[in-house]
Amino acid sequence: MGLEAQRLPGAEEAPVRVALRVRPLLPKELLHGHQSCLRVEPGHGRVTLGRDRHFGFHIVLDEDAGQEAVYQACVQPLLEAFFEGFNATVFAYGQTGSGKTYTMGEASVASLHEDEQGIIPRAMAEAFKLIDENDLLDCLVHVSYLEVYKEEFRDLLEVGTASRDIQLREDDRGNVERVLKTGSTGERLKESIQINSSLLALGNVISALGDPQRRGSHIPYRDSKITR
Repeated sequence: MGLEAQRLPGAEEAPVRVALRVRPLLPKELLHGHQSCLRVEPGHGRVTLGRDRHFGFHIVLDEDAGQEAVYQACVQPLLEAFFEGFNATVFAYGQTGSGKTYTMGEASVASLHEDEQGIIPRAMAEAFKLIDENDLLDCLVHVSYLEVYKEEFRDLLEVGTASRDIQLREDDRGNVERVLKTGSTGERLKESIQINSSLLALGNVISALGDPQRRGSHIPYRDSKITR
């Protein structure tokens, strides 16, 4: 991984790891004379905002880090663990224009150079490669592509139902199944309120998973659809 993606000591033991990727300035930002307000220290897993506001992360990738470096540092170890039977989740978070779509994978993958491909196409390619290389595995691959927007789900692979909502329900064992709604069930709350509610629930789950003192305690997954 080189200097682009250094892990902090003990990062492997954390159930939740946080990586920061710094987006380079856009051409229009350079045209207006904008400058970066961050000082990045990848080797120490730290960024400094302004003069003295320091923030630590498990992984820090500076603006020169390429797509391959991001994948190798943040996702490839999870894929290996997944094939050993562990659940794995990659969550991209950031404000509009911060580079989430580019990092995860552009919608028009065919138009990108190979070195620009994001996490999703890289993970899919390696997953099928691992399946092909292991003759002892009998694999059934199921792919879902869901959108969570304002606490509502849409199945983006089902053309006939993409405009309708998907409701989450649980059986008596707590297992989640998907049931299509056939109509509106009430007024939507304002978008900002719903988004903040979802992010609050996500933050509570991450805090519970990342706190060593709370291991074995209740994890509030069911407080929001985004955390289920």
